[in-house]
Amino acid sequence: MRTDLTVDGEAGCTRSARRLDLELSPDVVVLDLLLRQAMDGMGFLLELRRHGRPVVAISGFLEKHGRDVDDLLDMIRAAYRQNPWPAGG
Repeated sequence: MRTDLTVDGEAGCTRSARRLDLELSPDVVVLDLLLRQAMDGMGFLLELRRHGRPVVAISGFLEKHGRDVDDLLDMIRAAYRQNPWPAGG
């Protein structure tokens, strides 16, 4: 099992996500665009990007596209390296 990733925080709403982003300054943010109380998930995504934060944005992505957790982990690693996922496009 790879242990190169750690979860530093988890938020259930946009307000908590903003607070944790400021407190923790994570290397990568995994953002569910359907986060509770998110009036504008895309707006929050843009806010994170303005702060230079690499973001993996999901919204039912895994199930809809037949992906699994390993794919999500690969996406997070690619975001950390600031490389596109999947590799090559």
